Amino acid sequence: MDGGVGIKMKRLKPGIYSLREMRTNLWDGKDFYTVNIAESFFYKSLVENDRTIYDDYRELVNTTHPRRIKNKKTRVASYENFYGIYGDIRDNGYERGSYIRFGPGRKDQGDIISDGQHRASILLYLDFDIKIRTRGRRAVPVIDKSSTIKLKG
Repeated sequence: MDGGVGIKMKRLKPGIYSLREMRTNLWDGKDFYTVNIAESFFYKSLVENDRTIYDDYRELVNTTHPRRIKNKKTRVASYENFYGIYGDIRDNGYERGSYIRFGPGRKDQGDIISDGQHRASILLYLDFDIKIRTRGRRAVPVIDKSSTIKLKG
């Protein structure tokens, strides 16, 4: 299953990319599938201002994914936590040193967002044109004078 469009590549090379072209994995209750970040439930919950989108997906992952059931530390964060991160980034800026991690996708999908899907969704929601700078498997937002997002501090 492959929803949405996005860059398909073997490995992200160091450079600057549009965040809206990046891909991530979602869980369907049995397996992962790869989608464009703009199709993630985290992003959609912000765009549609609908907490149930987030809560329903969180419930699905936390009750059907074997690793999440075994280890509560790996569970999807609560909506309050997610919305708190959103408010902090919106009001105070993006935390210096915070990054989005990329890893190999399944079935030859190339590098996808493997950690930081919440932050990526928030950044995309706050600035649909935001770019990211990659180095190795890590990426940070490109924030300059024209950005609607600021850096903390």
